[in-house]
Amino acid sequence: MFRPLLAIVVLSLMVGCLPEKSNSASLPSGTVIAFAGPSIPAGYTLCDGSTTSTGLVTPDLRGRFIMGGSMEELLTEGGSSTHAHTGTTGDAEGTRVGVDKDNDYQLPIRAHQHSLQVEEAEHLPPYVSLVYIMKD
Repeated sequence: MFRPLLAIVVLSLMVGCLPEKSNSASLPSGTVIAFAGPSIPAGYTLCDGSTTSTGLVTPDLRGRFIMGGSMEELLTEGGSSTHAHTGTTGDAEGTRVGVDKDNDYQLPIRAHQHSLQVEEAEHLPPYVSLVYIMKD
């Protein structure tokens, strides 16, 4: 049977304080919590890739969001911060523009193409930056 080395459980946002280490036995080691307090409480480690006091390695969640997955996908990373689009227009040779096809009021279009390039941009909704901590 598959037994993960580290299970991530995301809890509700807790602002300011957490229960003391001796009172938080109901939270299993490896629990990840979004945190906005002034300092990391005893019994928790910042999720920055460091190792906890119990030997677990925290996921590096700086600048990332958490997405649900399966037990087989634990701690896999994905996504890209940017992307770009490129393309060209079709050849317009042989096309004529004008107001009257039966008279000489048309101008032939010479063969030409246009290149397209879109600048990179971030597409993020409004957000608040917090830290994630993991129970040792």
